[in-house]
Amino acid sequence: MQRWFFANEELPCKEKRERVEKVSMRQTVDIILEDVNFNFYVTYNGELCSNEIMAITGNLGLFGEWQVDRCLLMKRAENNRWVISLELPRKQIIYYRYLIVALYGKNEKFVRFWETNDDKRCIELSPDMPIEDDTRNDLFGIVNGKYKVDRGWLRHGVTVIQFKVFNAPIVLTKPSKATDFYIKISPIKIRMKTECTTAAGRRSKLIDAENVEETFAFCEVTSLKEHEGEFGYQSKYGKVGSRDDLLLFNITLNDFENTAYEIDMYYYPLKAARDHPPYHFGYILVMPQKLKWSEGSLTETITCASTHRAVGVITFDYLIIRSLPDRHFNMEATYCRYWKPKQKTMNIGRRGCGVSHWHGNNILRENTIESIKWAIESGADMVEFDVGWTKDKAAVLYHDLMLDITQHDDIDIHEHDILRFTMDENEKKELFKYAKKLKPDILTVPINQFTLEQLQRVKVYEPPIRSTVGRPASPVRHIENRPFATLPEVFEKIPTEVYLVIDLKWPIQLKNQNWEGGVTIDEDINEFVDAILEMTFKLAGSRRIAFSSLRSDICTMVRLKQNKYPVIFFAKGYASDYLDPLTQKLFNMCAFAHAMQFLGIGTNNIELLNHIGNLSYIKQTDLRIFSWGAENRSLAVREKMEFIEVNGIIWDRINKDIAPPDLQENIGYIERPKEHSDTNLN
Repeated sequence: MQRWFFANEELPCKEKRERVEKVSMRQTVDIILEDVNFNFYVTYNGELCSNEIMAITGNLGLFGEWQVDRCLLMKRAENNRWVISLELPRKQIIYYRYLIVALYGKNEKFVRFWETNDDKRCIELSPDMPIEDDTRNDLFGIVNGKYKVDRGWLRHGVTVIQFKVFNAPIVLTKPSKATDFYIKISPIKIRMKTECTTAAGRRSKLIDAENVEETFAFCEVTSLKEHEGEFGYQSKYGKVGSRDDLLLFNITLNDFENTAYEIDMYYYPLKAARDHPPYHFGYILVMPQKLKWSEGSLTETITCASTHRAVGVITFDYLIIRSLPDRHFNMEATYCRYWKPKQKTMNIGRRGCGVSHWHGNNILRENTIESIKWAIESGADMVEFDVGWTKDKAAVLYHDLMLDITQHDDIDIHEHDILRFTMDENEKKELFKYAKKLKPDILTVPINQFTLEQLQRVKVYEPPIRSTVGRPASPVRHIENRPFATLPEVFEKIPTEVYLVIDLKWPIQLKNQNWEGGVTIDEDINEFVDAILEMTFKLAGSRRIAFSSLRSDICTMVRLKQNKYPVIFFAKGYASDYLDPLTQKLFNMCAFAHAMQFLGIGTNNIELLNHIGNLSYIKQTDLRIFSWGAENRSLAVREKMEFIEVNGIIWDRINKDIAPPDLQENIGYIERPKEHSDTNLN
């Protein structure tokens, strides 16, 4: 090797030699570690819209450090290949992912799809790397032979409108022999003053004389009955929907206030030739002003496409999912569908250690800090608890939506957990505006009509220093055994390494059209989910958390608002009293969970045992299965659950304290401030 870095081998001065060598070595490093012009090629065989483009992000500043706004846009090479050339540094490990973004607004980027493989793509340029190895050819979504791509999350004012079409929604004034109707939904860009431009495709422009702004609207649909598993673009004449179909339309857009929705309906005549187009028999136009709330149901008149007269009605539900304000997520990692490979069946404490029960001479209450800690100490792999909302928008741990209030004080303390509230007459009068009579001496009041301060005023039974109830002493700690703990308290007092399942409680409509418990809903479901997520992002730190709910809309919102935490959809399945068809059959909930890319589904153990032959199909959809139900207390039932390889068993009394019966539902008693209460109620 040529010794060019020695300026003169016979320098007489050692001091000068050292100085020259120092400079020369720096020059050597500069040459050896010169950046490499590297070409990234990626192939995507799917369909891209006109404002969708492939991009790349990674751990280096050059790649945008996993930030969406700083990701690098690629150029189309040929066919379905995309390319970008970058000057990469040597001797650094470079991690990267590909993503597909939609461009809109003023240089805004919305993630449509992104690679979520646990193993990020990796490249390290060694100092002696030959020049012919400066190219990487990838296939979008596939890393180490495994395909994993997730949809993006909402950001920067992007909104999703979900239309739900099910339960034979079309009723015509004249009977029709057609059994299958085709439904197509097209977003329409409107100008409230004079002009409107139709955006029946997947990209649209709103032209303003003073401000030209790029907008977009992607309309995708899936049929849950057909187990398609993924949302896809509509065909020319929309999606077929028979009497038992469940159609979900997801419209992703960034200009909600100026977008209307045209719903066109078609059917094929019985004797039509195969190449004959369907008959366009009607349409409706839904203006944005009709979507007043975050969720609702609409019944609209169908206008004949030819005579423009009314020919029937169509009924459908809608859900509006808005982005979290001022919240940014990166693409370094996601746990939305992560489950440790070969993970054993996990034992999950329900409501902590289960439904409230006597533990020695004290009550171990459900959904308390103490109950959660007992579950951890008893060996629970995860702990599930319920979170609801108060009148002043505090997140409290409580299972039921309602609290029964008795008019009498003679309650058996061994059957009920008595909650004594001190309120003046004005507070009591305001609270009872929302009360409903269950029995002559019992009212029921929604928990969301109490303030947090009122709930935390509660006095509950605590044993005296010396037991007087003939029970052994209990090690239950009094302070942390009080009801109505808050979600921030959980994050503060429960160890960070504990896995949590946070079940979000929200009213559900029953088949009889009433709301569960007769709850009055004044709050906005977007606001509720946003508040819970913001608390979690701010306080949870590095905790492993999964969100769950019996309400399908809650699950949808949590999934689309963020890219960090997984979602589990809970539903009973058989004998469900809920109106939502997504909760009534195992296949419905699984198809929905797969389409929305949840972590998994949770259902009653009886439902799982009735469908043992179908569980392998469910697992093929990459869904995790969680079992719950009172029967899970039995060791024999839990062994059956492990045999069919469910991923998690949620059960009461994980502390093995099986002998005492459960206490009946909590019952409240309201007393005046001046009244003297029992010394054991604190």
